[in-house]
Amino acid sequence: MKPNTPNAEEQRQVQASWPIIEGSYRIGDPAAPVAVCALTSDELLAPLAGIPGVAIVGEVQTANLGIEHIILNVTTVIFRKYLALAQA
Repeated sequence: MKPNTPNAEEQRQVQASWPIIEGSYRIGDPAAPVAVCALTSDELLAPLAGIPGVAIVGEVQTANLGIEHIILNVTTVIFRKYLALAQA
């Protein structure tokens, strides 16, 4: 049985091809397990991306595409385990 945590080679491969959907977001640590959706708070993107353990921070620009892009960018990485929602 394969463990849930990726080895170093798997992490390098993911980092080279991630995020898969372009959008307005900030990248923190690509190997981190947390993704954050700042809902409609553009001013939170940069500060949240600088927090240790955060891989990506984005916002929802439209109800349908925003959620779709978040889900695709979060679920394509096996070690991305958490999605936090934040609003100022």
